[in-house]
Amino acid sequence: MPTTYGQFCPMAKAMEVLDERWTLLVVRELLAGSTHFNELRRGNPKMSPALLSKRLRTLERAGVVRRAVEGGRTSYHLTPCGEELRPVVEALGAWGIRWIGALGEDDLDPHLLMWDIRRTVPLDRWPRGRTVIRFDFTDQPGRTTSWWLCVTGADADVITVPVYRWEGPADPAPLDALIDATLARTVDAVTFTSAPAAAGLLARAAETGRDAALVSALGGVPASPAPSGGAADASVRPGDVLAMCVGPVTAGPLQDRDIPVVWPARARIGALVRRLAEELPTRRPPLPVAGHILDLRGHAVLLDGTLITLPPASIALLRVLAERPGRVVPRARLLSALPGGGTDEHAVETAIARLRSALGVPSAIQTVVKRGYRLALDTGDCD
Repeated sequence: MPTTYGQFCPMAKAMEVLDERWTLLVVRELLAGSTHFNELRRGNPKMSPALLSKRLRTLERAGVVRRAVEGGRTSYHLTPCGEELRPVVEALGAWGIRWIGALGEDDLDPHLLMWDIRRTVPLDRWPRGRTVIRFDFTDQPGRTTSWWLCVTGADADVITVPVYRWEGPADPAPLDALIDATLARTVDAVTFTSAPAAAGLLARAAETGRDAALVSALGGVPASPAPSGGAADASVRPGDVLAMCVGPVTAGPLQDRDIPVVWPARARIGALVRRLAEELPTRRPPLPVAGHILDLRGHAVLLDGTLITLPPASIALLRVLAERPGRVVPRARLLSALPGGGTDEHAVETAIARLRSALGVPSAIQTVVKRGYRLALDTGDCD
Protein backbone atom coordinates (compact mmCIF):
# COMPACT_ATOMS: atom_id res chain seq x y z
CA MET A 1 0.00 0.00 0.00
CA PRO A 2 1.31 3.50 -0.83
CA THR A 3 2.44 5.63 2.08
CA THR A 4 -0.25 7.91 3.50
CA TYR A 5 1.02 10.92 5.42
CA GLY A 6 -2.41 12.11 6.60
CA GLN A 7 -1.45 15.77 6.22
CA PHE A 8 -3.53 18.61 4.79
CA CYS A 9 -0.65 19.50 2.47
CA PRO A 10 -0.40 19.25 -1.35
CA MET A 11 3.26 18.27 -1.13
CA ALA A 12 2.42 15.40 1.21
CA LYS A 13 -0.31 14.24 -1.20
CA ALA A 14 2.14 14.39 -4.12
CA MET A 15 4.73 12.40 -2.19
CA GLU A 16 2.17 9.68 -1.50
CA VAL A 17 2.41 8.98 -5.23
CA LEU A 18 6.04 9.77 -5.96
CA ASP A 19 8.19 8.85 -2.99
CA GLU A 20 8.06 5.05 -3.31
CA ARG A 21 11.41 3.60 -4.33
CA TRP A 22 12.15 3.73 -8.10
CA THR A 23 9.00 5.74 -8.91
CA LEU A 24 10.74 8.98 -9.92
CA LEU A 25 13.39 6.99 -11.83
CA VAL A 26 10.60 5.39 -13.85
CA VAL A 27 9.25 8.89 -14.53
CA ARG A 28 12.79 9.94 -15.51
CA GLU A 29 12.90 7.18 -18.14
CA LEU A 30 9.48 8.14 -19.51
CA LEU A 31 10.61 11.76 -19.75
CA ALA A 32 13.75 10.61 -21.60
CA GLY A 33 11.63 8.93 -24.27
CA SER A 34 11.29 5.29 -23.17
CA THR A 35 7.79 4.02 -23.91
CA HIS A 36 7.95 0.22 -23.72
CA PHE A 37 8.36 -2.05 -20.73
CA ASN A 38 11.75 -3.46 -21.78
CA GLU A 39 13.06 0.05 -22.46
CA LEU A 40 12.03 1.11 -18.97
CA ARG A 41 13.75 -1.99 -17.58
CA ARG A 42 16.96 -1.24 -19.43
CA GLY A 43 16.96 2.28 -18.05
CA ASN A 44 16.60 0.80 -14.54
CA PRO A 45 18.46 -2.53 -14.86
CA LYS A 46 18.49 -3.23 -11.12
CA MET A 47 14.71 -2.94 -10.85
CA SER A 48 12.81 -6.22 -10.97
CA PRO A 49 10.11 -6.68 -13.64
CA ALA A 50 7.48 -7.29 -10.95
CA LEU A 51 8.30 -4.03 -9.17
CA LEU A 52 8.30 -2.08 -12.43
CA SER A 53 4.84 -3.43 -13.25
CA LYS A 54 3.64 -2.41 -9.80
CA ARG A 55 5.01 1.13 -10.10
CA LEU A 56 3.49 1.59 -13.56
CA ARG A 57 0.08 0.54 -12.24
CA THR A 58 0.39 3.02 -9.37
CA LEU A 59 1.33 5.85 -11.74
CA GLU A 60 -1.53 4.90 -14.06
CA ARG A 61 -4.07 5.01 -11.22
CA ALA A 62 -2.71 8.41 -10.18
CA GLY A 63 -3.18 9.77 -13.71
CA VAL A 64 0.54 10.27 -14.29
CA VAL A 65 0.89 7.53 -16.94
CA ARG A 66 -1.37 6.43 -19.76
CA ARG A 67 -1.21 2.82 -20.98
CA ALA A 68 -1.88 2.11 -24.65
CA VAL A 69 -2.04 -1.09 -26.72
CA GLU A 70 -1.33 -0.94 -30.45
CA GLY A 71 -0.84 -3.97 -32.66
CA GLY A 72 -0.73 -6.20 -29.61
CA ARG A 73 2.15 -4.25 -28.08
CA THR A 74 1.78 -2.24 -24.88
CA SER A 75 3.32 1.20 -24.48
CA TYR A 76 3.38 3.75 -21.68
CA HIS A 77 3.18 7.52 -22.05
CA LEU A 78 3.13 10.43 -19.66
CA THR A 79 -0.13 12.30 -19.39
CA PRO A 80 -0.13 16.13 -19.18
CA CYS A 81 -0.04 15.56 -15.42
CA GLY A 82 3.11 13.45 -15.83
CA GLU A 83 4.74 15.87 -18.26
CA GLU A 84 4.50 18.61 -15.62
CA LEU A 85 6.97 16.57 -13.54
CA ARG A 86 9.77 17.37 -16.04
CA PRO A 87 10.99 20.53 -14.24
CA VAL A 88 10.72 18.65 -10.93
CA VAL A 89 12.94 15.80 -12.14
CA GLU A 90 15.40 18.18 -13.79
CA ALA A 91 15.56 20.27 -10.62
CA LEU A 92 16.26 17.16 -8.52
CA GLY A 93 19.10 16.25 -10.87
CA ALA A 94 20.60 19.73 -10.65
CA TRP A 95 20.22 19.73 -6.88
CA GLY A 96 21.95 16.33 -6.64
CA ILE A 97 24.92 17.55 -8.70
CA ARG A 98 25.25 20.67 -6.59
CA TRP A 99 24.70 19.38 -3.07
CA ILE A 100 25.09 15.59 -2.89
CA GLY A 101 28.69 15.58 -4.04
CA ALA A 102 30.69 13.52 -6.50
CA LEU A 103 29.43 10.11 -7.55
CA GLY A 104 31.50 7.23 -6.19
CA GLU A 105 32.86 4.15 -7.94
CA ASP A 106 30.01 2.07 -6.55
CA ASP A 107 27.60 4.27 -8.49
CA LEU A 108 29.26 3.65 -11.86
CA ASP A 109 26.78 1.82 -14.07
CA PRO A 110 27.83 0.94 -17.64
CA HIS A 111 24.25 -0.23 -18.36
CA LEU A 112 22.76 3.20 -17.74
CA LEU A 113 25.64 5.00 -19.46
CA MET A 114 25.27 2.95 -22.66
CA TRP A 115 21.49 3.37 -22.57
CA ASP A 116 21.96 7.14 -22.33
CA ILE A 117 24.49 7.10 -25.20
CA ARG A 118 21.97 5.19 -27.30
CA ARG A 119 19.37 7.88 -26.60
CA THR A 120 21.67 10.69 -27.73
CA VAL A 121 22.60 9.21 -31.12
CA PRO A 122 21.62 11.83 -33.78
CA LEU A 123 19.78 9.39 -36.03
CA ASP A 124 18.76 12.09 -38.51
CA ARG A 125 22.44 12.88 -39.20
CA TRP A 126 23.78 9.32 -38.93
CA PRO A 127 25.06 7.57 -42.10
CA ARG A 128 22.59 5.21 -43.72
CA GLY A 129 23.24 1.49 -43.48
CA ARG A 130 24.40 -0.43 -40.43
CA THR A 131 27.06 0.87 -38.06
CA VAL A 132 28.47 -1.07 -35.10
CA ILE A 133 30.75 0.51 -32.49
CA ARG A 134 32.30 -1.46 -29.64
CA PHE A 135 32.87 0.08 -26.20
CA ASP A 136 35.20 -1.57 -23.65
CA PHE A 137 35.21 -0.44 -20.02
CA THR A 138 38.53 -1.89 -18.91
CA ASP A 139 38.38 -0.32 -15.44
CA GLN A 140 35.14 -2.09 -14.43
CA PRO A 141 36.18 -5.59 -13.29
CA GLY A 142 33.42 -7.94 -12.27
CA ARG A 143 30.81 -6.20 -14.46
CA THR A 144 29.71 -6.38 -18.06
CA THR A 145 32.58 -4.44 -19.59
CA SER A 146 32.04 -4.70 -23.34
CA TRP A 147 29.14 -3.35 -25.41
CA TRP A 148 28.11 -2.87 -29.01
CA LEU A 149 26.23 0.22 -30.13
CA CYS A 150 24.29 -0.81 -33.25
CA VAL A 151 22.72 1.87 -35.45
CA THR A 152 20.57 0.83 -38.40
CA GLY A 153 18.49 3.40 -40.24
CA ALA A 154 16.17 5.08 -37.75
CA ASP A 155 16.93 2.69 -34.89
CA ALA A 156 19.74 2.46 -32.34
CA ASP A 157 20.33 -0.26 -29.80
CA VAL A 158 22.98 -1.42 -27.35
CA ILE A 159 24.01 -5.05 -26.92
CA THR A 160 26.18 -6.54 -24.22
CA VAL A 161 29.24 -8.49 -25.35
CA PRO A 162 29.40 -11.61 -23.16
CA VAL A 163 33.00 -12.12 -22.12
CA TYR A 164 33.45 -15.53 -20.54
CA ARG A 165 35.82 -15.77 -17.65
CA TRP A 166 36.29 -18.92 -15.59
CA GLU A 167 37.66 -18.53 -12.11
CA GLY A 168 38.14 -21.09 -9.42
CA PRO A 169 35.22 -21.15 -6.97
CA ALA A 170 35.54 -19.33 -3.67
CA ASP A 171 34.54 -22.60 -2.00
CA PRO A 172 36.28 -25.51 -3.78
CA ALA A 173 34.32 -28.14 -1.82
CA PRO A 174 31.68 -28.78 -4.56
CA LEU A 175 34.42 -29.02 -7.21
CA ASP A 176 36.36 -31.44 -5.03
CA ALA A 177 33.19 -33.45 -4.52
CA LEU A 178 32.75 -33.71 -8.30
CA ILE A 179 36.32 -34.97 -8.66
CA ASP A 180 35.73 -37.50 -5.86
CA ALA A 181 32.54 -38.71 -7.53
CA THR A 182 34.36 -39.07 -10.85
CA LEU A 183 37.16 -41.08 -9.27
CA ALA A 184 34.63 -43.31 -7.49
CA ARG A 185 32.62 -43.65 -10.73
CA THR A 186 29.43 -42.66 -8.95
CA VAL A 187 28.62 -40.41 -11.92
CA ASP A 188 28.13 -41.67 -15.46
CA ALA A 189 29.35 -38.53 -17.20
CA VAL A 190 30.85 -35.10 -16.63
CA THR A 191 29.67 -32.34 -18.97
CA PHE A 192 31.64 -29.26 -19.96
CA THR A 193 30.36 -26.08 -21.62
CA SER A 194 33.64 -24.13 -21.82
CA ALA A 195 37.31 -24.88 -22.30
CA PRO A 196 38.35 -22.85 -19.20
CA ALA A 197 35.99 -24.95 -17.06
CA ALA A 198 37.51 -28.18 -18.39
CA ALA A 199 41.02 -26.87 -17.76
CA GLY A 200 39.94 -25.69 -14.30
CA LEU A 201 38.75 -29.16 -13.31
CA LEU A 202 42.06 -30.70 -14.39
CA ALA A 203 43.99 -27.96 -12.59
CA ARG A 204 42.10 -28.53 -9.34
CA ALA A 205 42.76 -32.26 -9.57
CA ALA A 206 46.47 -31.53 -10.02
CA GLU A 207 46.48 -29.18 -7.02
CA THR A 208 45.01 -31.92 -4.83
CA GLY A 209 47.21 -34.75 -6.10
CA ARG A 210 44.46 -36.48 -8.07
CA ASP A 211 45.42 -35.50 -11.59
CA ALA A 212 46.50 -38.93 -12.85
CA ALA A 213 43.51 -40.63 -11.24
CA LEU A 214 41.05 -38.18 -12.80
CA VAL A 215 42.57 -38.49 -16.27
CA SER A 216 42.41 -42.27 -15.96
CA ALA A 217 38.79 -42.20 -14.80
CA LEU A 218 37.87 -40.17 -17.87
CA GLY A 219 39.68 -42.62 -20.15
CA GLY A 220 42.89 -40.67 -20.73
CA VAL A 221 46.50 -41.72 -20.26
CA PRO A 222 48.04 -40.21 -17.11
CA ALA A 223 51.25 -38.27 -17.73
CA SER A 224 52.86 -40.17 -14.87
CA PRO A 225 51.81 -42.95 -12.49
CA ALA A 226 49.52 -41.89 -9.69
CA PRO A 227 51.22 -41.56 -6.30
CA SER A 228 50.74 -44.32 -3.79
CA GLY A 229 47.28 -44.08 -2.30
CA GLY A 230 46.14 -41.60 -4.99
CA ALA A 231 45.23 -44.07 -7.72
CA ALA A 232 41.72 -44.42 -9.03
CA ASP A 233 39.56 -47.22 -7.69
CA ALA A 234 41.08 -50.41 -9.07
CA SER A 235 37.64 -52.02 -9.32
CA VAL A 236 36.85 -50.30 -12.58
CA ARG A 237 38.54 -49.95 -15.91
CA PRO A 238 39.73 -46.53 -17.12
CA GLY A 239 37.21 -44.45 -18.97
CA ASP A 240 34.09 -45.51 -17.08
CA VAL A 241 33.08 -41.83 -16.82
CA LEU A 242 32.12 -40.14 -20.07
CA ALA A 243 33.54 -36.70 -20.84
CA MET A 244 30.86 -34.82 -22.79
CA CYS A 245 31.57 -31.36 -24.21
CA VAL A 246 29.39 -28.81 -25.94
CA GLY A 247 31.83 -28.55 -28.85
CA PRO A 248 35.40 -29.17 -30.07
CA VAL A 249 36.82 -25.94 -28.62
CA THR A 250 35.58 -26.88 -25.16
CA ALA A 251 37.11 -30.34 -25.62
CA GLY A 252 40.61 -28.95 -26.27
CA PRO A 253 42.07 -29.16 -22.73
CA LEU A 254 40.74 -32.71 -22.33
CA GLN A 255 42.04 -33.88 -25.69
CA ASP A 256 45.46 -32.48 -24.77
CA ARG A 257 45.47 -35.14 -22.04
CA ASP A 258 44.35 -37.85 -24.49
CA ILE A 259 40.93 -38.02 -22.83
CA PRO A 260 38.32 -39.31 -25.28
CA VAL A 261 35.57 -36.73 -25.66
CA VAL A 262 32.13 -36.78 -27.24
CA TRP A 263 30.30 -33.68 -28.47
CA PRO A 264 27.16 -32.98 -30.51
CA ALA A 265 27.08 -31.90 -34.15
CA ARG A 266 25.87 -28.43 -33.10
CA ALA A 267 27.50 -26.54 -30.22
CA ARG A 268 24.29 -25.99 -28.27
CA ILE A 269 23.28 -26.99 -24.74
CA GLY A 270 20.12 -28.70 -25.99
CA ALA A 271 22.11 -30.70 -28.53
CA LEU A 272 24.58 -31.68 -25.79
CA VAL A 273 21.77 -33.04 -23.62
CA ARG A 274 20.30 -35.02 -26.52
CA ARG A 275 23.68 -36.49 -27.44
CA LEU A 276 24.27 -37.42 -23.80
CA ALA A 277 20.93 -39.25 -23.68
CA GLU A 278 21.89 -41.15 -26.83
CA GLU A 279 25.44 -41.96 -25.79
CA LEU A 280 25.11 -43.24 -22.23
CA PRO A 281 22.92 -46.29 -22.96
CA THR A 282 25.46 -47.54 -25.53
CA ARG A 283 28.41 -47.51 -23.16
CA ARG A 284 27.29 -50.24 -20.79
CA PRO A 285 24.56 -52.46 -22.25
CA PRO A 286 21.99 -54.03 -19.91
CA LEU A 287 22.76 -57.54 -18.63
CA PRO A 288 20.31 -60.46 -18.43
CA VAL A 289 20.93 -61.75 -14.91
CA ALA A 290 18.95 -64.48 -13.10
CA GLY A 291 15.84 -63.81 -15.15
CA HIS A 292 16.05 -60.06 -14.74
CA ILE A 293 17.52 -57.14 -16.70
CA LEU A 294 20.25 -55.33 -14.80
CA ASP A 295 21.45 -51.94 -16.04
CA LEU A 296 24.42 -50.50 -14.13
CA ARG A 297 24.59 -46.74 -13.52
CA GLY A 298 27.08 -44.50 -11.72
CA HIS A 299 25.58 -44.73 -8.22
CA ALA A 300 22.64 -47.06 -8.82
CA VAL A 301 21.23 -49.87 -10.94
CA LEU A 302 18.07 -50.29 -12.94
CA LEU A 303 16.61 -53.70 -12.20
CA ASP A 304 13.77 -54.44 -14.63
CA GLY A 305 13.39 -50.68 -15.04
CA THR A 306 13.26 -49.94 -11.30
CA LEU A 307 15.96 -47.61 -9.98
CA ILE A 308 17.80 -48.98 -6.94
CA THR A 309 20.32 -46.70 -5.25
CA LEU A 310 23.24 -48.64 -3.80
CA PRO A 311 25.80 -47.72 -1.14
CA PRO A 312 29.41 -47.21 -2.32
CA ALA A 313 30.61 -50.68 -1.28
CA SER A 314 27.77 -52.44 -3.10
CA ILE A 315 28.14 -50.45 -6.32
CA ALA A 316 31.92 -51.03 -6.25
CA LEU A 317 31.47 -54.80 -6.04
CA LEU A 318 28.74 -54.89 -8.66
CA ARG A 319 30.89 -52.89 -11.03
CA VAL A 320 33.74 -55.41 -10.74
CA LEU A 321 31.36 -58.34 -11.25
CA ALA A 322 29.94 -56.64 -14.34
CA GLU A 323 33.37 -56.16 -15.94
CA ARG A 324 33.27 -59.79 -17.08
CA PRO A 325 29.73 -60.94 -16.40
CA GLY A 326 29.43 -64.65 -15.75
CA ARG A 327 33.12 -65.02 -14.95
CA VAL A 328 34.27 -65.81 -11.42
CA VAL A 329 35.87 -62.89 -9.58
CA PRO A 330 38.26 -63.89 -6.76
CA ARG A 331 37.62 -62.59 -3.25
CA ALA A 332 40.97 -60.81 -3.24
CA ARG A 333 39.98 -58.82 -6.31
CA LEU A 334 36.65 -57.87 -4.77
CA LEU A 335 38.37 -56.95 -1.50
CA SER A 336 40.64 -54.51 -3.34
CA ALA A 337 37.54 -52.83 -4.80
CA LEU A 338 35.91 -52.11 -1.45
CA PRO A 339 36.20 -48.50 -0.29
CA GLY A 340 38.95 -48.30 2.29
CA GLY A 341 40.51 -51.58 1.21
CA GLY A 342 41.53 -53.94 4.03
CA THR A 343 42.87 -57.46 4.36
CA ASP A 344 39.96 -59.41 5.83
CA GLU A 345 38.12 -61.31 3.09
CA HIS A 346 35.14 -61.75 5.42
CA ALA A 347 34.38 -58.09 4.57
CA VAL A 348 33.65 -59.27 1.03
CA GLU A 349 31.10 -61.81 2.27
CA THR A 350 29.34 -59.13 4.33
CA ALA A 351 29.32 -56.69 1.40
CA ILE A 352 28.01 -59.37 -1.02
CA ALA A 353 25.20 -60.20 1.42
CA ARG A 354 24.22 -56.53 1.60
CA LEU A 355 24.34 -56.25 -2.20
CA ARG A 356 22.04 -59.26 -2.62
CA SER A 357 19.64 -57.78 -0.08
CA ALA A 358 19.64 -54.38 -1.78
CA LEU A 359 18.92 -55.92 -5.17
CA GLY A 360 16.15 -58.10 -3.78
CA VAL A 361 17.32 -60.94 -6.05
CA PRO A 362 19.80 -63.06 -4.08
CA SER A 363 20.29 -65.46 -7.00
CA ALA A 364 21.69 -62.62 -9.15
CA ILE A 365 25.09 -63.15 -7.51
CA GLN A 366 26.32 -66.73 -7.28
CA THR A 367 28.88 -68.04 -4.81
CA VAL A 368 31.57 -70.26 -6.32
CA VAL A 369 33.02 -72.22 -3.44
CA LYS A 370 36.68 -71.53 -2.68
CA ARG A 371 36.93 -69.31 -5.76
CA GLY A 372 34.78 -66.20 -5.41
CA TYR A 373 31.57 -64.78 -6.85
CA ARG A 374 30.01 -64.12 -10.24
CA LEU A 375 26.97 -62.56 -11.81
CA ALA A 376 24.41 -65.20 -12.77
CA LEU A 377 24.40 -64.29 -16.45
CA ASP A 378 21.51 -65.87 -18.35
CA THR A 379 23.51 -66.37 -21.57
CA GLY A 380 25.18 -69.48 -20.21
CA ASP A 381 28.02 -70.60 -18.02
CA CYS A 382 31.02 -68.42 -18.82
CA ASP A 383 33.18 -69.89 -16.05
